[in-house]
Amino acid sequence: MSNLVNRIQNKFGLLILLYSFIVSVSQIFISISFIFILIEYIGLGIYIIGRFKGKPCLSRREYLKFIKDINSGDNDA
Repeated sequence: MSNLVNRIQNKFGLLILLYSFIVSVSQIFISISFIFILIEYIGLGIYIIGRFKGKPCLSRREYLKFIKDINSGDNDA
């Protein structure tokens, strides 16, 4: 009887070990994606603050001209 109990404990031990490994790997991926999302929001905040605090880098006319130059195939832009 104790042999059967040992086998069951070993199988459940392996399952618990596998489950904990999967959980830890998924937590690592979740934390990495959270860091990327945080960086994205920080960049968005810096962009919004820069937009309201000072002049934007390009005016709307310059931006549209830049996009038109890119779409026309000019490599000088």
